[in-house]
Amino acid sequence: MDSDGRDRAARSGAAGDSGRETAGPPRSLAISRSDWVTLVVLSTLISVLFWPQWSLVAGVGLDAGWIAGLIWASDLGLRWGPDVIYTYGPLALLDFPQAVHRWQPVVASLAWVISVFGLVLVTYWLVHLRRELPRIQTFAVAAAACALLLTYSTNERFGPLLVSLIVIGSAVVMVTRSYGVIVLIGISLGVIGHTKLSDAALALGVAVLCSIGARTWRGIVVLGVSTSLTFVLLWIAAGQPIENLGAYLMRTLEAARGYPAAFGIEQPGYLWHYVVAMALVPLVLFQSWIAVAEFGRRTRVSWLIATMFALWFAAHEAFLRHDGGHAWYFFGIVVLLTVILLLVRPRGIRWEPGVLALTVAFLVIGTIYTPTPFLATIDRQGSLSSFGLTLQVITSKTVAEQVTRNNNANLASQYQITDGLRAELGTRETIVDPWDISALAATDAVWHPLPVLQAFMAYTPELDDLNAQNLISVPRQVLRSSPYGAIDGRFGYWESPRYQRALYCGYGVVFEATVWQVLRPSPENRCGSLEPAGSTQAEAGEPIAVPRREGAITLATITPRTSVLGQVADFVFKPAETWVTYGSSTWRLAENPSAAELMLNGPLAHRAFVSLPAVPFDTISVSRPATVDFQFIDVPAARLRIATAEAMPSGSTALALEAPVGDHSSGPGAVAAFNDVTVDQQGSCLLLHPTGADPQVVFSLPEGITFYVQSGADGEVQVFLAERQFTEEASVRFAVTAGSIRTVTIPSAGNSLRLQRLDPPESGTTRLCAALP
Repeated sequence: MDSDGRDRAARSGAAGDSGRETAGPPRSLAISRSDWVTLVVLSTLISVLFWPQWSLVAGVGLDAGWIAGLIWASDLGLRWGPDVIYTYGPLALLDFPQAVHRWQPVVASLAWVISVFGLVLVTYWLVHLRRELPRIQTFAVAAAACALLLTYSTNERFGPLLVSLIVIGSAVVMVTRSYGVIVLIGISLGVIGHTKLSDAALALGVAVLCSIGARTWRGIVVLGVSTSLTFVLLWIAAGQPIENLGAYLMRTLEAARGYPAAFGIEQPGYLWHYVVAMALVPLVLFQSWIAVAEFGRRTRVSWLIATMFALWFAAHEAFLRHDGGHAWYFFGIVVLLTVILLLVRPRGIRWEPGVLALTVAFLVIGTIYTPTPFLATIDRQGSLSSFGLTLQVITSKTVAEQVTRNNNANLASQYQITDGLRAELGTRETIVDPWDISALAATDAVWHPLPVLQAFMAYTPELDDLNAQNLISVPRQVLRSSPYGAIDGRFGYWESPRYQRALYCGYGVVFEATVWQVLRPSPENRCGSLEPAGSTQAEAGEPIAVPRREGAITLATITPRTSVLGQVADFVFKPAETWVTYGSSTWRLAENPSAAELMLNGPLAHRAFVSLPAVPFDTISVSRPATVDFQFIDVPAARLRIATAEAMPSGSTALALEAPVGDHSSGPGAVAAFNDVTVDQQGSCLLLHPTGADPQVVFSLPEGITFYVQSGADGEVQVFLAERQFTEEASVRFAVTAGSIRTVTIPSAGNSLRLQRLDPPESGTTRLCAALP
């Protein structure tokens, strides 16, 4: 047996006796001056070859919306916690810098280069400590390992980079118990805590577990102090008030708590990922155990638990929202752990030449030929192009302005931004609903966001209520896509339901163009207070009768019933999806712990809520056992006034709205002549009693008013009058109950709308009701 073998046997025996010894005295982490120079050159080369593929401009779509929002929020000096709630912190610009502010690419570039140096440094240390290779080969192995680790993300590069640095650094701590390395890990954790919460949680768990395994109890204190100090200093440097730190942490955790139920989804075609993952997990765990065979029992167990935690966390993140993109998070962590396990294996096992050859071949193929998404993740051409663009933007203000200007023009084209929409938005404070924050980059609008930047992300009742109360307390105009969209098979009006109700009750559409609507606050809230309307314990798929009341919104709060064992399974694995069948449609719920106060109907017509039925459907059912609570909210219709019309024949009746429309007070918006009909008023409705053979109602429309007609729920006819004599549009709806009108005649000329053939219901009375949008 050679000396290495005898040393390992002796250490193994000692570990077997005490169960607490580590693998011999730590080797020195000292680095010569020439090696420092080599590390700097090597890390600079790697940082350029694997440069993040930053676009440096706002993009189009859902993800581009929150990215643009986070960067814009930093630029506006908004406060994370009170003003901004998201799973990213105020340093999200490290992953998504924008050319419009040239300091952002500068800061992000420096952070990238420094972090790559840190990764190369800890990888060099681990190779040096465990492999005892010649100097050149040590650097070559470290470079190959870092190259492999930097291939598993193309967009959000900064988080995976720091995770790799922290996990490899934790392995170094196990070997050396070095407080200096612990401080380096703490600084990295402090930075990642301001970028993405999930990456920080993974890295923190591994670092703590490895510190416990190395029996560095004092090191855990050092880790906590260095992490906290870095976090607080960066918080202040980002311009965030220290008193908001608690709100940021609590509300970010609230967002993280609601994420699994809201965003868990299984996209078809990727079940094979589970098969591959189940095959990889035992293999990685076995390699983890034997890689540290010469360590004491405590160290081995802690390292195994850290590996298990990393695999579970990565699987939870990757397969929660299971699609082609997110799944790579798990396989990226497997690559990271495999590289580390190779580095910490006993130095007698020689694998370096083969791995070096495979790495070179892998990177060469990825550089010159990228036919698949897998190989596209290591596209060196993309990284080099991004590095060149970043360098140009940093060094030239003209280039930065041109890049931004060209992108804004492209955004305007893709988002169909018209001159009329720009003029309508003007300089009023605006929010974007549901997610197209990037659209505002092409309008020069003034953005004043809700705390949860994209409404659909407020997926807990607490976050939803924060958004709704913020909108009510600080009214501003809303830019809303039309038709209104949702993700994952959800119903748009059930996304952040309290916020949606605030819009329905207190806002009206004042402008429509192409695919957009602009909403502004109405002078008064049109909705009453909540009243209980019953509760039902429903089994899975059981139809539940929906209560209804005339002139009221019916709300439903759906709380799935889950056993304690089910809750544990939801946490460990993946929350079960909840689907609701309502009317002829089935929608997916985003609930945690309940989908609170969903609007089942809208008794008043509202052009921003055209898919809401006027009265609720008869039944609703839930795919899981659930408690369903119902409530009513009365919605008073616009007040009607009946008077003699001077401009009409004697005995005719005029109909006018007393309530304001949009931002304006309405005069007689329309005049109705009733032929062979007598009229009584009942609340906000007119009771029409036919008195002759040809009962008719003819609306005479003032100049500048247009109209359109559509069929509503249950055959109801809805007549919309769009008032164009003001800068902002306003609308009034006249709804005639089902069966009252068989035909609607719209003359080709003139300004009259004739509702013919009033066929009364059994009571002999037709009800004509007016309502604000």
